Amino acid sequence: MVTYNQYIDQIKLEGFRPCVIGAITCNGLIGLLRSNKYPGYEFVQGGVALGETPIEAIEREVIEEMGFWFHKECHFPPKRYQFLFEDKMETKVKETLVTSDNKEIRPKGKHYLVYGLEINSPHENLPKINPEDFSFTGSTVKLHECRWVRVDEALRLVQTLTSPKKREIATNAIKQLEELGYAK
Repeated sequence: MVTYNQYIDQIKLEGFRPCVIGAITCNGLIGLLRSNKYPGYEFVQGGVALGETPIEAIEREVIEEMGFWFHKECHFPPKRYQFLFEDKMETKVKETLVTSDNKEIRPKGKHYLVYGLEINSPHENLPKINPEDFSFTGSTVKLHECRWVRVDEALRLVQTLTSPKKREIATNAIKQLEELGYAK
């Protein structure tokens, strides 16, 4: 049986940076982000640090990309979550990959572990981004927007992504969220 950390090392040895995508839902709606760093609406995503579980990585990315206030309003850990699928994308990756035994690998792309998450919101209003929150996170993203939308609108918004592979991954995630009852 392969452990999670061994699996992450296998991904790196294949030349891919392990990344997570958090397809976050709340009250049946899907949360999509838009920033000036990347064009289009997408899910929370980012790299997996050594020894970090996928949900810990998603939680860290929520803080980095959406701020502490949003994280607090989401009431992590999520109400429920589930692994949806994984996919690879060949793309430029800046940093060298390092395995748990300190072997350095030149990256050729990203390997996405996609999770569906349902968060709790005790308010009628869904969690929103507080722009003032980002001075504390060290985030390099400058413009933030989070939209909570139904499945049909989410499918339309992810078509704004410039990468065909990212559009495919986001579309697949949205369809699975609907099939599993996370979103309507």
